[in-house]
Amino acid sequence: MRICLSFAALAAVLTMPTPSPAQPPKELGEVHWGRELKSAQAQAREAGKPVMLLFQEVPGCSGCQRYGAEVLSHPLIVEAAEDLFVPVAIFNNRDGLDQTVREAFGEPAWNFQVVRYLTSAGKDLIPREDGVWSVGATAQRMSAALQNAGRPVPRYLESLTSETRRGEWLTGAFAMYCFWDGEAKFGGLDGVVETEAAFIDGNEVVRVTFDPRVVAWAKLVRAAEGFDCAHRVYAPNAALAKETKSRNPVTTFEPASCRRAPESDQKHALRGGIVRSLGLTPLQSARVNAAVARGDSAGVRDWLSPRQSARWTR
Repeated sequence: MRICLSFAALAAVLTMPTPSPAQPPKELGEVHWGRELKSAQAQAREAGKPVMLLFQEVPGCSGCQRYGAEVLSHPLIVEAAEDLFVPVAIFNNRDGLDQTVREAFGEPAWNFQVVRYLTSAGKDLIPREDGVWSVGATAQRMSAALQNAGRPVPRYLESLTSETRRGEWLTGAFAMYCFWDGEAKFGGLDGVVETEAAFIDGNEVVRVTFDPRVVAWAKLVRAAEGFDCAHRVYAPNAALAKETKSRNPVTTFEPASCRRAPESDQKHALRGGIVRSLGLTPLQSARVNAAVARGDSAGVRDWLSPRQSARWTR
């Protein structure tokens, strides 16, 4: 039997899209996961690294997909998972080897994502915990697992962990002669987690966000006066404004009156789009800007991840 195709039908066949390679499941993010626990444990023994064991629903609900898209695709989480751990994923809604591993660890089927951190022998380095679904909380548990494994915790992971205390942070501001210099000075202080060049009433200021568990407001004010960066002090709240001892005027910081300076004035020592191109966290941005301003190349490398360092062009 002869089959005749019209020109239109033939053209349609010839222009059909070529099937693309299967994409990794959204629920697993950008991390390159192994799928065999025994193989991962062998790699962990050889490399002296912990195992990062993900139990995930694949295909999963919107929450599982969001965790993959937001947490397991964060560049620094991906780097930490792949370089500091041996990552392996178990699908908690499948039979076979996945079910065998899941049952061995007492994990429920069809559950939300749970990440466990193991020795190469399969023992938990830190207690299992549900509901760890943010970047900061995931980084915090990664850090704790590394510490318990006797492994160093890199500064870039610390910068993510600090985000878990964001609700405790305070923000004030300091007026000065030049916010370029002010940002560089404040960015190098322990406890300062974010800086921003801004204007209040036409005056150049640096908005300073800090962790009061690490640095007290009074100590920050003394440091600012030592930098000659406290021509006017804007305390985080009325109570601290009343307590603040300064030779210069003190008032309460009002976010509505603080106008962010142009992007070209932000982190001036890092001129250009280096902050965005490297994906620096706010804490990394503050520290690296301060290190560049004082000519401290070792300080720069200390806060960058290895992959960020490889792209560092200054």
